[in-house]
Amino acid sequence: ICLKYLSRLLARIQEEPSLEYHPLCNRVKLSQLAYADDLMLICGGDTYLVKWIIRAYNTFNQSSG
Repeated sequence: ICLKYLSRLLARIQEEPSLEYHPLCNRVKLSQLAYADDLMLICGGDTYLVKWIIRAYNTFNQSSG
């Protein structure tokens, strides 16, 4: 359930027009993989996008304690 909330926060990043997917992930718009208690975030090294991810993670961290 917790990862679902984080996933919703990260979905906002996918709406950013500057987001460019990896060529193999573009068709399915893949930006994250979650399994059990593991999470893998996939993004370019753009500072803007990394800041978005950190902001979403901090929001999640404050909400979940």
